[in-house]
Amino acid sequence: MREKDETEANSGEVPIETSISVLLAIDFPILRDALRSIIEGTEGLRLTGCVETREELEALAPRFKPDLVIVDASFAGESLLDVIDKVIAQNSKVLMIGGEEDKPLTLKALIRGLNGVIGRKSTPDLVRRSIRAVVSGEIWVSRQVTSTLIDSLRSGTTDTGALEKTVALFQKERKEPASPAEHNYGLTRRELQIIGALVEGQTNKDIAATFGVSEYTVKHHLTNVFDKLGVYNRVELVLFAISHHLVAPPEEATSNSGKRRVSENRG
Repeated sequence: MREKDETEANSGEVPIETSISVLLAIDFPILRDALRSIIEGTEGLRLTGCVETREELEALAPRFKPDLVIVDASFAGESLLDVIDKVIAQNSKVLMIGGEEDKPLTLKALIRGLNGVIGRKSTPDLVRRSIRAVVSGEIWVSRQVTSTLIDSLRSGTTDTGALEKTVALFQKERKEPASPAEHNYGLTRRELQIIGALVEGQTNKDIAATFGVSEYTVKHHLTNVFDKLGVYNRVELVLFAISHHLVAPPEEATSNSGKRRVSENRG
């Protein structure tokens, strides 16, 4: 899974000149109109239709075969996961908006194959980049949603079974992590400190300032950590660290380091 913020580079995404067909499954008129305006006003994106009910989606999606369906987290009520399954089965990508409001649902949807999640407060630019990234094959979780998921995991309000399944999903078909050495997977003290900073919500720039190193050095440490744990990116790393108790709880870590927690930019 790949975490994003407004300042991150746009590498690896679908080129702007590529036409991406989008179907909106949104039952809130204001949100639907806002997304329609973004898509219709963006070069390389093409709106194929808007639906308000599950029945309309199931009728139009097979007909239009969109590259992407953007679905609101409240769409179709308790049937949302079944709707996501059907859309994925016809080889369309699915991007959910509003996942920060229902953490258990978001984790379940990711396990079922959801391709991305963004918050309802996402900027137009973030919406555009999330669309291109998801269609290119990435898993996108905006920082706004990541923050709420992490807070939920810290507080214990998210089903740990779902968390374990999510971590297992991220590691599926990737190399297994190295055998743990003293239960820390061979991580160095500095690597553990950087993991702790990520769990605290710090960006690479924040971490570099905290430890007096360059951002390049931070990225180098993260690359080593990814290799040792068999994870793919920052979001997977945070989930893995929390579920495997690799770092101290946020309050304890802050007290021990004497560092004030750095608030992250919300996406």
